[in-house]
Amino acid sequence: MKTKFLMTFAIFAITTFATAIYAQEQKTQGDRQIKQTQASTASMTAPTLPQVLASKLMLGNQCMINQSRMAVERAQHPEVREFAQLLVSEHAKGNESLKTLVPQSFIKEMMAMDQARDGQAKSDTDRQTADTRQADQTETVNRDRPANSETNLIQQLCDIEKSATIKKSDAMHKMLKEHESTDFDMAFVGTQIVTHTEMLACLQAIQEAKVPELNQVCDQAIAMTKKHLDKAQSLAETLAKKTVVKK
Repeated sequence: MKTKFLMTFAIFAITTFATAIYAQEQKTQGDRQIKQTQASTASMTAPTLPQVLASKLMLGNQCMINQSRMAVERAQHPEVREFAQLLVSEHAKGNESLKTLVPQSFIKEMMAMDQARDGQAKSDTDRQTADTRQADQTETVNRDRPANSETNLIQQLCDIEKSATIKKSDAMHKMLKEHESTDFDMAFVGTQIVTHTEMLACLQAIQEAKVPELNQVCDQAIAMTKKHLDKAQSLAETLAKKTVVKK
């Protein structure tokens, strides 16, 4: 009787111990999976400084490309058309140099933007549809991000900056569409003076921040931007003189 009791007790103890070990292993595995998921989520949603800055530069380039494509089609003065074509070509090359520094998801977004806002004869309905689609995508991404986290705050700030840049570009695009002939030429050249002045200031600030991954890109982009700014200012003087002569 005593032996049977001891055996029963032993079996109970072994079973309880084994169950506890199994439960502990399951908890450990669960904790490990949670940490891996959190790390994975953080890596996907927490952009690095080089990624943030490179994405900003790529978006700026794309906005200039879209405006310049319109000028290639609509500018009256041959030098303005040539300048616009130069901007398309060189800012596209600038974006190529940034591709290894930005997330692949951002590159896909820029490709979609390029198709929807290519600066050619797009209807206002098409542009509004593109704006709505982009807003829906941003809302979905923001909803899926972890709430009340530093990562979420950084990403939201990046999204606000991106949205502001796009809205400014859209306003310029709309303004340019309202002009024709020499008025268009002057308006386009004027916008390029403004946008390239802003881009130059941005590049110089990044250069002063001494981000190793962007040093070479910034040096090349600053030289290109200065060249474009000088050309835009020269064209503005040329167009102004022609306008005075006509009057």
